[in-house]
Amino acid sequence: MKTSKKAEIDAKIKENLVTSGTIFIDKFADILKANNGSPEVNSHYMQRVLHSIFFIGYVSKPRVYPEDFIPESVRESFKKKFPGPFRDYKSHVPHQTPYSILLEFMSENKNFNGPNILMQELWEINKSLWKTDTNIGYQPVANDFTATVIAYSCYSDIKDNNNVKSAYGSSISCRGKVPRMIMIHISVLQVWDLAISYAVCQEGNSPALVFPNKVCCHAFSFNCNRNCFLEVPPCAKCNKSFRDVKFNPSCENPDDDPTWPYGNCAENESLNKLLKGCQDLRSRILTEKNTEGNQMDITEIETMFKKEKEEKLKKTLKNLLGSQNIPLRETNGKLQSFQPM
Repeated sequence: MKTSKKAEIDAKIKENLVTSGTIFIDKFADILKANNGSPEVNSHYMQRVLHSIFFIGYVSKPRVYPEDFIPESVRESFKKKFPGPFRDYKSHVPHQTPYSILLEFMSENKNFNGPNILMQELWEINKSLWKTDTNIGYQPVANDFTATVIAYSCYSDIKDNNNVKSAYGSSISCRGKVPRMIMIHISVLQVWDLAISYAVCQEGNSPALVFPNKVCCHAFSFNCNRNCFLEVPPCAKCNKSFRDVKFNPSCENPDDDPTWPYGNCAENESLNKLLKGCQDLRSRILTEKNTEGNQMDITEIETMFKKEKEEKLKKTLKNLLGSQNIPLRETNGKLQSFQPM
């Protein structure tokens, strides 16, 4: 009886993951087509989305293979057009989750006058990504690859006539503890600025990163009951990890806020992109003062991360990937990651 129940649950999980991935691929293809971009750009993004979905499916439990996500009627044409994702899904790691790639495409290929307009577009996209569950009165059910939270960060660059730099990020959007932890470790080791990686690894403990003035971060979370994105304050760990950031909305008592698994929050990706896009800001990052009144600058933070955190994280990632029969391969000290053809 127990075995039969487990098999039933596994079958439902697999069905949801397959449906989620198929819907996501179909919708992303529509987004690329509507954008009228170059074939090279569209292929670049589609390959990344396919590889990320195939990789996450492979490391999920129960396992899902690339062929499961692609309808049989178009499977061979997909393999011929995008051979890389079908070849590399169990040997190369992705840099981002599918939704993070979608958000990157939206923010880099369209002009948005502030985050509210983007939130409206993402809301329309999310409606297309959701499934409908007839068992609960035709209510939408969240897609396994849809991000719950989107964060918008900005900074007035004093070396560029106070030109406002901005960046968007999403929460880690994949179902299951192991896939999520794999994606977080990949982000910390290979994707995020090492200052963000260091702060995330501190898990809200000292020393936190201290940002200069004029850095803001605005987060939005989808509310199922009200059927819209609502502004949300950062979790307790983000509040403690990123000091002097003007979070909107702010927290009256950060200790009362929820605490998510480290690295899962949209604020991490958003602030990371802001640092990578603004060297003036990055050069001014410090840590909190220790008991002796000393602070680390950006170079010392990088050195400390590599000395104290990097090898432990690689070992954990190796174990996580190994549990899913994926070897941890490195080239010149970097993880072997997927590159679109």
